[in-house]
Amino acid sequence: NLISAFLNANAVDEIYAFVAPKLLGERARDAFNTQNVLDLSVCREFNLHKTKRYGNDVLLHYLLED
Repeated sequence: NLISAFLNANAVDEIYAFVAPKLLGERARDAFNTQNVLDLSVCREFNLHKTKRYGNDVLLHYLLED
């Protein structure tokens, strides 16, 4: 999908992610798929920049670490 393509091309510098207390089950779809990284020292890291609560849900805003 398009999100995965941008992530795998290192073309993303910020991420907005919602966390919601809902269990979707085994048939749920992943938001995106990235290339497997076997060494954590080479992972792209994002820093938590901001959070905002919407009822029981939380929006997380991450920025790419410099």
